[in-house]
Parts: sequence; structure tokens; C-alpha cells
Amino acid sequence: MGGGIYNLSIGLAAAFGLLSLLSVFRDLVTQDRERLKERIDGQLNSRGIERSRNSVIRQLTPREMQRILSQDKIAWYQLDALHNLVEQAGLSLAPTVILWCSLGGFLLGAVPGYLFLPRFWQALVTGLLLGGIPLFWLIKRRQRREEALRVQLADVFELMSSTLRAGQSIAESMRAVSQDFPAPVAEEFLLCSEQQNLGLDPEIALRQLAARNRIPELKTFVVALLVQKSSGGNLADILQTLSRLVRERHRMVGEIDSLTAEARLQAWILMALPPFLMGTMMVLNPQYAESLLGMPELLQIVGLGMLIGGISIRQIIRLDN
Repeated sequence: MGGGIYNLSIGLAAAFGLLSLLSVFRDLVTQDRERLKERIDGQLNSRGIERSRNSVIRQLTPREMQRILSQDKIAWYQLDALHNLVEQAGLSLAPTVILWCSLGGFLLGAVPGYLFLPRFWQALVTGLLLGGIPLFWLIKRRQRREEALRVQLADVFELMSSTLRAGQSIAESMRAVSQDFPAPVAEEFLLCSEQQNLGLDPEIALRQLAARNRIPELKTFVVALLVQKSSGGNLADILQTLSRLVRERHRMVGEIDSLTAEARLQAWILMALPPFLMGTMMVLNPQYAESLLGMPELLQIVGLGMLIGGISIRQIIRLDN
């Protein structure tokens, strides 16, 4: 009896000792990962700020200034629309690079599809899908950047309100934002501040800030600055109120996302149900599944219907920002 208790004690002590060593090893690895993550974040932030500094060098043409002041919209087929998309995504690529990537993807899908697929329109659809991947990637990157920028705006407006109460100018408060906040908000405010320091009219710089970003809160901020510049008022109180409104709106958007989570889950289930049933049928009744696979046109129509249905459901439950 005593030997069994002794062996059990030895086993528990060895187990606890091993767990302690694993815990210490995990802490060391975690610290290394945290330090590495901080260094990577610092490099990305410095690269973003450097990109914004380099973009200051690009001079605005009289046509661009006139378009910014008149707030004319750019047609989707113009090259300026693609340039704005690249800029809103936080990249410093030329629009022609995206066009060449899209053309390469189209040829990569259309040429083999024309050689191996039975229908010409199938090869065309395959080429269009592959050619649209760079544009889809740009749109998703822009959405992630806009979401990160939207989350930072409440603290940004509060900091600017505090700096204005301390007696600093709006340009100095923008520079404080670029120094105290990470990208992407640091890039936008640094670019606007540097443009004003280099002699660009403040109204044009602010309007370009609103034109580069589709976020309503940032456009409201620009409108508040322009109105205050023309008619006067306490800008610090305006920014404090705007910060409170941004926080309230962000909270409301979170509540709406939680309320529509069930609808999004139902949409994913409805989209995944036909492929799941098809795979199940191939296991349980292979002959019936082979008869369906022998009708590719029917399967293509079903896939197109699923795509249209998924887009329709997404538009119904989507909150316009």
C-alpha cells in the first residue's frame, strides 16, 4: 500500500514538473513571438508612413483639383477609378500592374478552357473568373483597411479635440495623430498634413482626404472642418461630439451584426447544402450521382442560381456603411 502511494506521488511530481517545464517553454516562445510581432508591426507601420510621404510628391493636376472641388464622381471604367481603388487599399502599385495581372489571369483561364472545355462560353467564364481575382483581392483589402480605419476614428477625434483645447492648430493635431496612432489612420492624416505643409490649399487637402476614403465618419469630419472654417465655431467641441457619435455608431453596427449572425449562418448552410448532398449521393447512390454528372449544363445552371442566391442574401442582410 505504502509503495503504491509512493509511486503515485512520484508520478504526480514528475507530471507537474513536466507541465512546469512546458509552461516555461511556452512563455519563452510566446515572448519571442510577441517581440517578433511588435517588430513586424513596427516595420509595416513605418512602411505605410513612408508610402504616404512618397505619395505627397505626386502633384495634383488642375483637372484632379477641379474634380475634387466639384466632387464629380469617376466612372467605373476610367483608369482613375482603378487608381483610387489601389490607393484606398493602401498600396503603392500602379493601376497598370493590376490590369496586367487581370489580363494574365484571363489568358491563363481562357486559353486552356478553349482547348479543353466543350463550350466557348465556359472558357470565357473561366477566364473572367481568374481575371477578376486581382480586383476581388483589391476590394477585400480595401474593406479590411476601411474597417481598421473606422475603428480608430473615435480615438483620433478625441485626441484632436484634446490637442485643439491645448492651443495647437488643426495641422499640428493631424501630425500628432500620425505620430501616436498606427496605420492606416496615420498614413491618411500624415498625408493630409504634409500636403498642407508643402503649400497645398487646406480645403483641397481635406477634400482629397474625403475623396480617398469612402467612410462616412471621415467625410463628416471633413465637412465639419470646412463649415467651421467658413462660419466659425468651437472645433474642439465638434470633434468631441463627433467622437461620441462614432463610438455610438460603431456599437450599433456591432449590435446589428450580432442580430444578423443567424441569417448569415443560414445563408452559408443553404450554400453548402447542395454540394454536401451531392457528395452524400455519390457515396450512397453512385449511379444516380453519375446520371447527374452526365448533365453538366444542369449543374452549371444550378451553380449560377446558387451564386445569384448567395449574392441576393448578402445584399439583404448587409448594412450599408
